[in-house]
Order: sequence, then structure tokens, then C-alpha cells
Amino acid sequence: MKNILDDELLKFFAKTEILFYGLGSTNDASTYRLYEYTGSKEKFKNEVTALTQPKTFGKGNYGSFEAFIEVIAHNNEGWKKYFHYLFLSFHAEGIDMNVLKGLIGEKTYNAELEHIIPQNASYNGSLKKYGFKDQDDFDNYKGEFGNLLVLESKLNSGAKDKDLAGKQEYYKKSCIPYNREFANREDFLNFDKKCIEQENEKFKQWAREFFKEFLLGILAKDFD
Repeated sequence: MKNILDDELLKFFAKTEILFYGLGSTNDASTYRLYEYTGSKEKFKNEVTALTQPKTFGKGNYGSFEAFIEVIAHNNEGWKKYFHYLFLSFHAEGIDMNVLKGLIGEKTYNAELEHIIPQNASYNGSLKKYGFKDQDDFDNYKGEFGNLLVLESKLNSGAKDKDLAGKQEYYKKSCIPYNREFANREDFLNFDKKCIEQENEKFKQWAREFFKEFLLGILAKDFD
């Protein structure tokens, strides 16, 4: 990479992988020739964003950037590694490196995708308590960004299928600051469908800013 590979560009690579490949989209062979543009960081970034055209999203059935934003907010169970990256970027910016090292571990990644509203809510009759009409309604929200946390594997195993009161003690033990802050909120036990919707909206606003280099490239093409 001719000495241009720094923290900023690594973050840019992460966004690029999510856009090009993470959501089932593909790109043509031009992505494999990007090494030709590594003379400077800005030129390289410009060439990458130039590849991000509406057709890029179309290949993954995301007809627009807004459709892509909706997908990453509402469908997170099928692409765990990208959810984990976005969750930590959104909720834990500036997270202590020792915390990240603890999550990564020596051989395996020691964190799991945790559902805040227990997945067994439909079986124990508590769906309406959380604001859901029925099973179909719950299924539409189960994998949404606002209903999920990244939680250490051991804590995730202990919290599994417990109600909010039972999950709270495990979240408070998490090394991830956001999880502890979330569990210590006065209204934590009132978490429900509306809270998921509110968190989704916050995330979508953040995601538009996070992916802004690509969004600006698309808007520029729209005005050509």
C-alpha cells in the first residue's frame, strides 16, 4: 500500500467491505485493481468511492443508499461480524484497547450477538408486555439493530432466555461500557418495541454520517 495504510484507511476498508460484500452485493473485477491507485490516500479513496454507484447496491437488491441503511438497521442476525463492528463503532467509540483485546482473545472472538427482548417471549406469553401484537410482529423486530447487543460469550450464555430483570445483572458485568450504561438506566425494565424503533432511528442517522463518503459519491452521480 506504499505506506498509506493508516488507521483512517483501515476504517475506510471496513466500510468498503460492508458496502461491497457484507450485504450480499458483489462488484466487478475493478475492485481487484485498486492497488493501481495507491500513489496517495486521497486518490485511492476517490477510486473506491467511484465504484460505489447505484448499480453496486442494485447487485445486492438495495436499490438506493437509503435502502441499504434500512437493511443494516433491520436485518442483523445473518451477518454477525458486520453487526459487531457497527455496534462497537456506534456505541463504543474510543473503547479501551484492553477491552477489545479481551473480546478478541488469543484464539477466538469472545463475544456473541445478544437479543435484548428474550427470544422465548412468544412461548412464555410475554410478547404483549413488550409491546408486540403477535409472533409475526415480534419476528419483524427480533433482528433489528435496536434489539441487539454485543455481549461477552460467558455473559451471553448466562443471560440467554431470561426476562429483562434476569438479563440486567449480566449486562452490568459487561466490559463494554455501553452495556453497563444501558443496564443501569432507570427505565431499563420498560424496554419494549418503541425503544427498539427509537434506537433504530438513532443508528440510521449515525450510519448516514458513518458512510458519508459513499453517500456523497452517489449523490454527486445523481446530479450528473
